[in-house]
Amino acid sequence: MLLEKLIQHNIRPAIRFKNNRYICRYRNTEHQIDREAKFDREKDAIAWRSKMINTYGVIKNKGPAQKNIFMKRNEKVISASSQFKEYITFWLRAIRDVPKKPAASTIACLKHMLDYDIVRTPVDKLNYSILYRYMMQRAQSNTKPSGSTLNIDMSAISRVISDVNSQLGITFDDSSLIKARQLLRKNGLIKSSGEKDRRLMTGEWKRLLKELYKQKKSEQLRRDYTLVLRLYISTALRCSELLSLTWGNIDFENSTIKVVVLKQKGKHTGSVKSLPMLDKSRKLFLKLRPKNASLKDPIFHIKGKTMSTSFTKIAKGAGIDGLSLHDLRTEGICRMLELGLSVAIVASFTGHREHSTITRIYTNLCAHRVSTNLSLITQINRMQSGTL
Repeated sequence: MLLEKLIQHNIRPAIRFKNNRYICRYRNTEHQIDREAKFDREKDAIAWRSKMINTYGVIKNKGPAQKNIFMKRNEKVISASSQFKEYITFWLRAIRDVPKKPAASTIACLKHMLDYDIVRTPVDKLNYSILYRYMMQRAQSNTKPSGSTLNIDMSAISRVISDVNSQLGITFDDSSLIKARQLLRKNGLIKSSGEKDRRLMTGEWKRLLKELYKQKKSEQLRRDYTLVLRLYISTALRCSELLSLTWGNIDFENSTIKVVVLKQKGKHTGSVKSLPMLDKSRKLFLKLRPKNASLKDPIFHIKGKTMSTSFTKIAKGAGIDGLSLHDLRTEGICRMLELGLSVAIVASFTGHREHSTITRIYTNLCAHRVSTNLSLITQINRMQSGTL
């Protein structure tokens, strides 16, 4: 989006974007007109606005001197000396028109950033000390974000500055930002997603189920939540991927699942992939399937946010510290590796495009389980070859 694209939003009446629709309200006291229209596409809203202006004229307003004057908004020209808040505002408007939206986490952290002092800093004045102060403020907030979460913030800052400068042709020296990011990483304030080492400890699974039965009074809810947690481990899918499944996505005959893989670079909605399904997962899905299930019916009637919130309450009630819902996915991936499956085969179950992600992150394996499973596999191979 060019600067002219943004300036057109300053034409009266303004076009607002709310609840996934473009809204335009035309009011003209001279002609006693007050109309509002809603559109799915921005260009339709602009066309309607142009039609109203051509028919009834530009909106006028009586000023302090009770004279008809044209309403004009001050057009802010963005430059490297503009406050970072202006960059964020421009960027959030610009992404409305792009076909591939940025990650939700990037958008969310930028909106959250507007509450901090850093947004009042001119972009060309951003340096290590200002970024350090922001990171410390974030680290001491109620949410207490991890270093990997703060790394997302830093990536979002860099992206906004880079995108806006490219769109508006602003010359900017980003060497100070690059050095600041390196120093923040060196001092441990930000870091990449590292090894996921939290797994279920002895007795924690039983404690989780016991607390789940205590909090969920309905037998149906107890059954559904228990099966969701079991499937979360056995399929090793992401929570959003698992809860979005319909019965038409499950191929019981070929033991496969059609999944919309949501976490992909450059893709907002993800792509559909057919992933293999373990026999254990197949049996769990069969337990869930109603007799007259339609292929279009969702398997679960639980939202991802509801599931995450419920699990946090259950874990807290069970007295289990440091265990998140996503850690069950870690548990599932590690169990597959412990079974002796290769990284490539595990990636076919989980939907990971880069195998290095599995070897880099999911490495907390139980040595006893690995050795036991390898011994079993060795015995089976010997039996098949006739050496036993």
